[in-house]
Order: sequence, then structure tokens, then C-alpha cells
Amino acid sequence: MPTARTFGILFMPQPVVEDIFNMKGLFNELCIATVPSIDYDTIVNDIKQVLRKYNIAQLTSRNDTVAIRTRKIDVMRGVRSAYLIERKDQISNRLLKQDLEGFASIAFLFPVLFLSMASLTIYVLLNRLIEAQRIQIGLMRAIGYSKRTIMFHYLEYALMLGLAGSILGVIVGYLMSNGLTETYAAQLNIPFTIIKIQWGTIFTGFIIGVIIPLLAGFLPAWSTMRMRPAEAMRPATPSTGHKSIPEIVLPFLKYLPYVIKLPLRNVFRNVRRSLFMATGVASAVVLVMVSMSFVDAMQKSMNTQFDVIQRYDARVIFQGTAAGTIASYIKNIDGVADTEAILDIPYRIQYGNESIDTAVMGLPPGSTMYKLISPDGAPIDVVSGGIIVPLSFKDKLGIKVGDTVNLEPLVGTVGETDKQVSGFAETYIGGQIYMPLKDAQKMTRQPGAATSVLVTFDGTPSFILLKKLYTIPQIASIEFASDVQKMIDEMMGFFWVFIGVMLAMGAALGAAIIFNGVTVNVLQRTREIAIMRAVGTGNRMLAAMLTLENLAIGLIGIVIGIPAGRYISEYFFKSMSTSTEDVVSMTLTIFPRTYIIAVISALVILVISQLPAIRQVTHLSLATATKDWSE
Repeated sequence: MPTARTFGILFMPQPVVEDIFNMKGLFNELCIATVPSIDYDTIVNDIKQVLRKYNIAQLTSRNDTVAIRTRKIDVMRGVRSAYLIERKDQISNRLLKQDLEGFASIAFLFPVLFLSMASLTIYVLLNRLIEAQRIQIGLMRAIGYSKRTIMFHYLEYALMLGLAGSILGVIVGYLMSNGLTETYAAQLNIPFTIIKIQWGTIFTGFIIGVIIPLLAGFLPAWSTMRMRPAEAMRPATPSTGHKSIPEIVLPFLKYLPYVIKLPLRNVFRNVRRSLFMATGVASAVVLVMVSMSFVDAMQKSMNTQFDVIQRYDARVIFQGTAAGTIASYIKNIDGVADTEAILDIPYRIQYGNESIDTAVMGLPPGSTMYKLISPDGAPIDVVSGGIIVPLSFKDKLGIKVGDTVNLEPLVGTVGETDKQVSGFAETYIGGQIYMPLKDAQKMTRQPGAATSVLVTFDGTPSFILLKKLYTIPQIASIEFASDVQKMIDEMMGFFWVFIGVMLAMGAALGAAIIFNGVTVNVLQRTREIAIMRAVGTGNRMLAAMLTLENLAIGLIGIVIGIPAGRYISEYFFKSMSTSTEDVVSMTLTIFPRTYIIAVISALVILVISQLPAIRQVTHLSLATATKDWSE
């Protein structure tokens, strides 16, 4: 993985380059632009005809594999060949496409999650509103309003919420999309961008924003049609008194003071109301956990790759292959602590009808600079006669430990062999096949060969040390692990921005859900609280009891939200399954801090959200509140 510190491209006029390399009139690459209507096979055959005039008899491509035997015959006959790469197969194109597809998956899944939670909020809101207005509904029915008219009245309420939210969402979403697009373009170093209004996306978002509230409000509105006027105009019949679940499970609770006992009874007195509020708390926990899981996964990937797997400071890369003994020579240079020679060769792994273009890395057994780890985090080592395969290849190829796969070199005429899979390695950057260094040398018939040397330094390498390394004839470049890590951090800059926005939106929506649930839960019981005040319960005591009740319900929501958040996070990561060319791959990781942040955030928001409602009910006129039969 070349970095800007060790690799660059110089653009010069073609005639100047021809003079420098004494290649007048020669070129080594031909770029072809085709019209959309052209048949692919036809143009390939025409290109082959032209190439044959210049003694280039073979034209192969990514999917047009050439057997080892054919390569040998071509070498013996002196056949010249060319390699055709379509735009869709270019590495830069494929990486950009996968990057866009990855963000497209997140951009779809997060709104689905947000809209699901928002629809739940609207459902709870309308349901509570209808319960609080049952007397008014009964009166409307009694004076002649039809069931359909009343139902549409509450559907119109949901429609107004949807319209207001969708219009605001379209405006804010458009403004945010411009900023995110410019940030993404800057991340890719695109010099200029043209931002067009995507009316299809805007229209789709607007329609979804209207339909979701309507669907969420339909069931509560439908329930109004089943109310009989006489029953609706009377207060709801109180449920028969009985012991709550905690009192049955824990009999000693009956000896506790009523300040504690009454809130616990209230939690189970109206299970439906408590579950609605608990679901709101669970929603907030889910939104925070899902967003934070991406942060944890990325941090885990980078820490494992550069602190556990890659233990070297730099990788000294040869021009092609060279003698592995150069590693010993480099080790004796002042400032170098240790070295290990490795052999990297491009290979194709095949199993059945599936194949993946990758590379084989020959490692010294017991390597201390490139430590492989199993999917469960345990260290593993290369073994003679077998290969260790990246875990990401397991499902793509459909292989398991003990299966025999075919290895075919992508270049050259030697090295085809069958190997047994001895294990799987967890990899986070790219993915290669691993085997002992001597096995790789034997397979490619290059005894003692290496393509690079892993190096650890005694402290920070000096300019003199680096100059000595670069003066070794076989060395092409030096890749510093810190530079690679810095480059990946820069490449993932937009990822952090995107996840940060999603986390902020998730936290805001979670806070709104909790605030709505807690406020309605308190205000809906105005008469009950007023009666408690009338019989002598102080405002502080009422506030403490309501807080204890809300916290108890919040804990139930947390118990629901944590497993739900993990399950939804797993679904997100499975939906964003990475391919073999991805620069960075992530596996689901949720650190303990994420659980703590989600739980504390939900509880803090819950406690703060209840303050306005508690203040309102404790300052109401007792005479007015005790006559209110809206509960």
C-alpha cells in the first residue's frame, strides 16, 4: 500500500518521456473509449486483429484466465501478450464503487432505523392523546359525529405532523447533503464538483416522511371507531387491585415505605403505559449503540492491525525479487533492531467454481513482526504443507478447515499447486494467503528469494539510516507503518463525519422520544397527582416518587434496548458485507464504553425530560385538577 511519502506519479509531455527513456514512438499502454451502443465482443475481436499486426498474439483479461501450460507454450514460442482491463475492473474504480456502495447501505439503513423509531413515537403520542380525550370523543359521538369523521380527525393530526416534519426534513436534508457531498469530494481530492438537485430522492424522502406518520397513526385513530358514546364519556374503570409482580416475586417489598412501594406498583399498574415509555427508552439506547458500534469497529480494526498483527516499523520493498539474505545485511546496520524477510506473489485461489485474485505471503514461522490471529483473537502460526486464509474468503469461497484449494500464479509459468486450508486469520486491511516462507519459495521455485523485508528500528530512524537503506541496489521503496495508518485515517475522514452526523441525529431523536414519553406519562396523570397533593404529599416527595417510577421504567427499557441494539448492529454489519478489494474491513465490535454511554445518556435524558412536566403538575390548582376526569 504505497503512501504519498514513498510513492508518487510525475506527469510529463510524452515526447520528453520518449527522449528520457529512448523510446521514440513507443508506448506501453493504450486507453480506449467506446460508444455506448458498441458490442463488447465485437470491439475486443477488432482490437485483437489490430494487435496481431504488431506481433501481439494474446489478449487476456481478468475473467479470461490463461492456464499455466498455455503460458509455458507462449514463452517457448516467444508469443507477446497484452492485458485488457475494463473500467469496472480498475482498482481505483472498484474501490470507489465499493466505497459508494458501503455509504449507500448506511444511508439506507440509518433512515429506516430513524423512521421506525419516529413512527413508534407518533404511535405512542396519538394513542396517549386518544386515551386522554376519550370523554371528548364520546361527546362528539353523542352529538352526531360519525366514526369515520372522528377517525379522520386524528389521521389528519398525523398527516400534519408528517407534512411539517417532511418539509423541514427536505430543507435541512438538502443543505446537509451539499455539505456532506463537498466533504466527500474533498476527501477524494476531486478538484471541483457539480451538485444537482435530485428531485427523485427529495420526492421519495418527502413521501416516506408523510406515509410513515399516517401508518403509525392509523391504529390509534382506528381505535376511536370502537368507542361507544356512553362508555367513552365515563372515566375508564379502574383495574381490580392486586399485588404487583415485584411484590409477588419479592414479598419483602410490602415492608418498604410507600415512597418506594407506590412507584414500583405504578410501573405494573398500567403495563401498556409503562411498556410504551420503556420502548422509548429502548429506542434511544438502540440509536446510540448502533451509531457507536461503527466507531468501536473502526477503532478495533486499526488497533488490532497496527498494534497486534503488524508489529514492524517499516517494510523495505525490493525491485521484483531479491535474495532473502539482504535481511541479515539490513539487520547489521546501526539503528535497525530486527528484520524478517517475506515473499509476496500475486496468486488466484480457486475452490470449485469460485475464485479470488489475491496474493500469497510467505512468512517465517514464529514471526514476531507479522502475527496472525484467529477469528477468536488467539495467535496462530503458519504450518508447513498448509495455508492460512483470510476469514473474509471463507464465505466467498465456501471453504472450511481441511479443504483443498488450488493456487494459480497470476504471472509467470511456475507455481501452480494444491494446498490444504489449515486455518483462518482475521484481517482488517486487505487480505492474503499465508504460508511458511520456505514453502512459498519452493512453490515458486525461487529458493532463498524475498520481495521485501520487515524492519523494526531502535527508536526513530535517522536520515543517515534511511539513506543507507535506499542506497542498497535492490531496494525500490520503504513503506512506513505509521504512514499507512495515517493514510487510512485520512481516507476514513468522511466516514467519521458521516457517523458523527448519524450519532448526533440518533441522540437527538432518542432524546425527543424519551422527552415525549416521559412528559405524556406525567401529564396524563394530573388528577392522580393532584389528589396526592391534596391529602398532604409534598412536592419534593411527589417528584422523588415520579423520578423513581420513571427510572424503574427506564431500567426496563435499557434491558430491552441493549440486546435489541446489538441485534440491529449485527444486521447493519451483515448488510454491509465487504469484498476482497476493500481497503479496510470491519467486524462488529461494541466496547463496554458504548453500553455505558448508551445507558447513562438514556437515564440522564429521562431525568431531565421529566422536570418540566413535574413542575407543571405540582403547580396546578388542586380544585381544578381534582375535577379533571381525563385520566
